[in-house]
Amino acid sequence: MKHTLPAVAALALLAAVPAPARAATLTVGTSAEPSALDPHYHNLGPNTRARKHVFESLVSMDAKMRLQPELAESWRAVDETTWEFKLRKGVKFHDGTEFTAQDFVYTVCRIPNVANSPSSFTVYTKGIAGIEAPDPHTLIIKTGKPYPLLPVELSTFGIISAKAAGGEAVTFDKAGCKADSWPTTQAFNDGSLMIGTGPFKHKSYTKGDRQVLERNPDYWGPQAAWDTVVFRPITSDGPRVAALLAGDVDMIESPPVQDIERLKSAPNVSLAQAQSNRVIYLALGVQDTPPTITGTDGKNPLKDPKVRKALSLAVDRDAIVKRIMMGVAEPANQYLPAGFYGNNPEVTVATDANKAKQLLAEAGYPKGFQLTLGTPNDRYINDDKVAQAVAQMFTRIGVQT
Repeated sequence: MKHTLPAVAALALLAAVPAPARAATLTVGTSAEPSALDPHYHNLGPNTRARKHVFESLVSMDAKMRLQPELAESWRAVDETTWEFKLRKGVKFHDGTEFTAQDFVYTVCRIPNVANSPSSFTVYTKGIAGIEAPDPHTLIIKTGKPYPLLPVELSTFGIISAKAAGGEAVTFDKAGCKADSWPTTQAFNDGSLMIGTGPFKHKSYTKGDRQVLERNPDYWGPQAAWDTVVFRPITSDGPRVAALLAGDVDMIESPPVQDIERLKSAPNVSLAQAQSNRVIYLALGVQDTPPTITGTDGKNPLKDPKVRKALSLAVDRDAIVKRIMMGVAEPANQYLPAGFYGNNPEVTVATDANKAKQLLAEAGYPKGFQLTLGTPNDRYINDDKVAQAVAQMFTRIGVQT
């Protein structure tokens, strides 16, 4: 898939009822729930959010995606294909066992062996060619070629306990990883392997109802502000807001933008918002025979840069922000929002329907073609409404959508 046409950089929105700094229980209404508690099963936003409370990474990121130490205190590039990571000492898993380099080795070996993974974390581990552990708190990671993004990719997955999973003897070398068996996703879902190093311990999980976490009193870092946190999935916007206003939950995420003014004026409710690193974009299929395009004699027009440019010119990002997102978003012109590493402030985009029609004609489609646009619904803020608007904008330039 060719990722193009960033449409809207959505803001992360949070509504909360103020509570004491150290209260017994915090109940959070979430807009989605994880597909599994297994930290390596599904590379998906709700899953990542859930795992970070329990399972930590070698490296973390701050709000601007800048690298920060987590289970690794420091790291350096020894040469073009060798990295050294110094691990934090004194870290304990929730069962009291010590965190060591072997836990990382086992985790990396387990990731490609997760059965039926719908979106594997191997995209972040495939650059690793070998791992050595000269002592319990040192990792030497080899890559097949220069791999400057390795520390970034090591921030994306949680580290599990090799001892709890029975993988204390697993090694990672040129021959690969070998084990008699690998823990199942069900072993995490039923709680038996929910043993991490994070600030919270897993207590219980009922799919579709709630996940309950307890504060880890032996956490190596600052103590969490809550003794117990309950995550309740309330996927529909209206009921989620109603639960907050009724006091059934203390906090919700992603309130509908049309309710923001009402929430601002509600007693005992505060609203926080900030720019997210989530960019909403269109993924254009550039395979030879796309299944959702007609009127092109079997050709795929999306393979032509002129057609892709025309579709970009058709999208009025400012109108989407103003009319659909009601101002709580920013027009996106590249993969990362302003202020994040990798953003180029010189990149600009425009809206020009006439130019878009001209490019379609030059590409051999003066009368356009027919396109089906697939979209998530209630996964991102106003995702269905944004998709409908984009479909109308495409149709105006002759691409019946």
